[in-house]
Amino acid sequence: MQKHLYFLLFAVALSLFSACKDKCDSVACLNGGSCSEGICECPAGFSGTSCEIRQTPSAMRITRIVVTGFPSLDANGDDWDLTSRADIYPVVYQEGSSNFLYTSDTYNEDASAGLSYSYTVGSTLSLSVNNSYVIGLYDYDTPDPDDYIGGLSFTPADIFPATGVLPTSYTLTGGSFA
Repeated sequence: MQKHLYFLLFAVALSLFSACKDKCDSVACLNGGSCSEGICECPAGFSGTSCEIRQTPSAMRITRIVVTGFPSLDANGDDWDLTSRADIYPVVYQEGSSNFLYTSDTYNEDASAGLSYSYTVGSTLSLSVNNSYVIGLYDYDTPDPDDYIGGLSFTPADIFPATGVLPTSYTLTGGSFA
């Protein structure tokens, strides 16, 4: 009987000791994850039992385009228009395609190269993250064909940082201009 009592006390003590052990001692959470009750809680952009999987969205939305600069003269050193500066509007198209995915329905008349111009994309423009796109800038001309001023090429997947925290806005700089 006494033997059973010692065994019972030992079993109770062992279970109390086991219950006090931190469930996160043997758990390694990666990429900024934190352990709670033995389970990794992953930050935005990561998943998996140890937060080891970087989540990449399948699409990116463009809701606004802000033009912060463009060449004030064309490739020949002339004004974009005969009697005024460029009348600008942006477009978006997949690189290698001539079909515009977005064309602004407004243009800024007699735009100054040193000012910023904002364009709200009316309908949601969703781009596949693995394709390359161009945000192009045109000079509106009537009745003549519009002049291509230049553009910025980008691949949405390249925008997402290694941290997995996805930006709410992103600035493209540089580009090639005619």
